[in-house]
Amino acid sequence: MAQLISLSEFKLLIKNTPISSIIGRYLALRREGVNYSAICPFHADTRPSLKVNDKKNLFRCFACSTGGDALHFVQKYSSLDFLG
Repeated sequence: MAQLISLSEFKLLIKNTPISSIIGRYLALRREGVNYSAICPFHADTRPSLKVNDKKNLFRCFACSTGGDALHFVQKYSSLDFLG
């Protein structure tokens, strides 16, 4: 049986997971030095303009300026509303 965790525990779990591991479940990431890049799913992208930085635990598209943490990525990608 699955154990339920609180929202704060869930956020901590996400925070302690490399952002590339989370975004890599949704997009094909290509390693570029210490960062990763991908085609941005938030606009009609033709070149990899989405950058993912594990050290800062952030992503940013340098074409459409969408960015944030892993929770924001999943929320925007899946068109979800998060509470809390």
